[in-house]
Amino acid sequence: MLMFALITPFHFVSSRFFDLDGIWHFSSQNWPKLSGNAKVPGDIYADLFANGFIEDPLFGKGDDFCRWVPRHRWIYEKKFELPDEAHKARREFHFGYFEINQFMAQKYEAFHGHKLPPQCTPPIYNGECHVQFLRKMQANFGWDWGPSFPTVGIWRPIRLEFFDLLSIRRFSPVVSLDNDECFVISVRLSLICAVDHQISIKLSLIELGMDKEFIVSTGKGPNLELDGLKMEIPAKSVQLWHPIGYGNQSMYTLEVKISEMGFELAFSRKRIAFRTVRLNQQLADVSDAKKGRLFQFEVNGVPIFLKGTNWVPISLFPGRDHSERRKFTLFSALKANANVLRVWGGGFYELDEFYEQADELAYLMNDSYVTINQTQIISVFRLRLDHFFWLNADFFVPFAYDRLQLPRLISMITDQSVLSPLSFGIIHILCPFHVLRLRHHPSVLCWAGNNENELAVRSQWYPAWDYPEEAQARDYGGVAKNPGDAAYGDVHFYSELVNLWKPSNFPVPRCSSEFGVQSMPLRGTMARWIDPSDWNYKSGTLVSRQHHPGGVLNLPAIVSQHFNLLSSNFSSLSLSAPFFIDKFAFLSQIHQAIALQAQIEHYRRFRSHLDEAGLGHTMCAMYWQLNDVWAAPTWSTVDFDLRWKVGHHFVRRSFSPLIVSMFLDSNGIFRLWTVSDLSLSVQNAIVRLSLFPLRNGLSPLFTANVSVPNISPLSSQEIPLPDWPSIAFVRPFSSYDQGDFLLIADLISSRGDLLSPRAVLYPDKMFHAGLYGSAAVSSLRDNKNGTFSVEVTLTDNVLPLLWLDLSDAFKNANSEVLFFFEENAFPAVSSHHFSTLQIVRNPKGVRIGKDDIVLMVL
Repeated sequence: MLMFALITPFHFVSSRFFDLDGIWHFSSQNWPKLSGNAKVPGDIYADLFANGFIEDPLFGKGDDFCRWVPRHRWIYEKKFELPDEAHKARREFHFGYFEINQFMAQKYEAFHGHKLPPQCTPPIYNGECHVQFLRKMQANFGWDWGPSFPTVGIWRPIRLEFFDLLSIRRFSPVVSLDNDECFVISVRLSLICAVDHQISIKLSLIELGMDKEFIVSTGKGPNLELDGLKMEIPAKSVQLWHPIGYGNQSMYTLEVKISEMGFELAFSRKRIAFRTVRLNQQLADVSDAKKGRLFQFEVNGVPIFLKGTNWVPISLFPGRDHSERRKFTLFSALKANANVLRVWGGGFYELDEFYEQADELAYLMNDSYVTINQTQIISVFRLRLDHFFWLNADFFVPFAYDRLQLPRLISMITDQSVLSPLSFGIIHILCPFHVLRLRHHPSVLCWAGNNENELAVRSQWYPAWDYPEEAQARDYGGVAKNPGDAAYGDVHFYSELVNLWKPSNFPVPRCSSEFGVQSMPLRGTMARWIDPSDWNYKSGTLVSRQHHPGGVLNLPAIVSQHFNLLSSNFSSLSLSAPFFIDKFAFLSQIHQAIALQAQIEHYRRFRSHLDEAGLGHTMCAMYWQLNDVWAAPTWSTVDFDLRWKVGHHFVRRSFSPLIVSMFLDSNGIFRLWTVSDLSLSVQNAIVRLSLFPLRNGLSPLFTANVSVPNISPLSSQEIPLPDWPSIAFVRPFSSYDQGDFLLIADLISSRGDLLSPRAVLYPDKMFHAGLYGSAAVSSLRDNKNGTFSVEVTLTDNVLPLLWLDLSDAFKNANSEVLFFFEENAFPAVSSHHFSTLQIVRNPKGVRIGKDDIVLMVL
């Protein structure tokens, strides 16, 4: 409940805003009666914590202890006095967001009286029931990677606007290419207007000195919509905006000024850009339509392989200041060579700052509606328009509709000038202002209206036993027989029943928008969020943070396929020992890292070819997930304390613009590939292969150079191997997966330069983990620019993986220090290796010494 007390009188001349952020008062109407000062923007959990009523909800079992919070009725109130000059002005409240049931009021013509599954989240989520009736961030109610904290409060700035004649409620431009010679800027304005005669609207593109004026007759009203304001821009006069790795990111300032008789009434500005997007869905095989269609995004005419990850909400408490967390997480994806972020729809509509940063960093955003991860009651009006399948279903998921209409429909949602009244009504039903607020951002690649809804219905994730399929189709319309058909659109792939290091176990889709496997955070992160006594695998606190069904048993099971967890000192009692959990957390991250590498490179290798069934031409790989909302076993590669896991470094190398990729096929045959996202060819390179014995010194058993005369741009290609007579190379591959050898590959130019990250083929079994060799930090040099040079010396044998970190003692004492190592999680095959410690944030200027660097080895 929100309560205000306005104390006037006033007189007003010009438009202005009155800020209502800051200190408010909260109180509960349930027992126990609680009240105190509140901070706006914020949330009830932060207010209760600040007033000493609860501990940090993210510590220990805080999600259990705070389950009473959202069940209380909370009142937020503030008394304020308006300035005297506001006496005759019109007033309008501007709420960024506040937490209520966001279900939109609609008229329903018919109800069928059926249960709406799932009535509750799975018990292991430790979540809430009946959340499908709330149009609110679904992740707030518990997920398999996060806790349940249904928030209450005002979580965005709130202000009161005063004006005499006119206020701009929304300024929504969008850029489209009319023909090869002309871009068109189309603008939609929403006004609150007290003027009932002509006004002047002037659009100006500031950097080019171009403008256009419109004379519009208006009427008084609180919600005046003006459309059809268009401005043509010659294509040759602008520089295009390109995604990262494909060119520059030229941005322009578009300004709108509204005046009456030469007196300025209002103005607004937006940053826009010029670029084109096309979704190519041609037949994969023109001679056989049954083999499906491509799913290839082309930006400015260039086919883009979408390399990226899934973005979950930066926090379950969005009212707090997460600007630095958001900035570093986006930076981390950038450092991992990602060019796309899939904004998962179980969160909330991300803030303007998020998309502004994405525009500047040149990401492409696969943006989802926030209703896509819940089964909801929907109106008959929406159902009648089911043929607009991209609204009712993720257009990444194949449907039994003509997919060639999709580019037209994308145009319809992004260019208001061609929207029909019917389809525009649907947009307002699904997202009152989301599309209009964000459509001017060049980073927004596409809109997704569904995540796994149709898959859940078709696969009976939440069966409705008393509701036959025929009745469902009659009442609500049908879904595709196979919403995850690899021949169309995208797929999600998760499995804990197969070996995730073997490419033969992966699908061959057009696009893979979700895949991944869990890992544990290391002790340095978990120690801040659980009691030290709970840092063991059997502790109730740690088990309660594992929300993935079966995860407590499955994670050790899949890790033990490759590493020896069942050592002589392993028992049910040792699960409670620190030596087990420390080792297991590290090995789980290595398992995740190699699994991500194997799957990413599998998809990238299929960029340029089809298999016998017509599958392939894969053009996207977006792993699940980038970030975390708490410290727990999850699928993330950046943990809750913003520390890169092992997997993030592997992803960084696998997403590099040019890579060498090695694997053993299902017949045990060694295969060698190159994959290039470069726009230019690479000539006269060589791949230098080096086969090292493990546990037997630092000298390679075998080296060979493979000639690569030409690497074509935007391609993947297999490299023919010579017929080597040397038994030193052939024999090891008959038993390579037993873990006695390590093969690395370097792509080298004709001048001897390294062209891509070092490739590693990890054997399937590495049961001697921790026994291969050792290393030590031999020197640390402060470069006086926020970086440190680290030298590591090997003492005996090759190390399959070397991990550099700051010590747990340092991290626990200096949690505000944000850092990463540029070169990390790599094979150490020579006596000396070097890395750079990058300090991103050190507000207290804490000194870092050699003893603060620790090493972990596989």
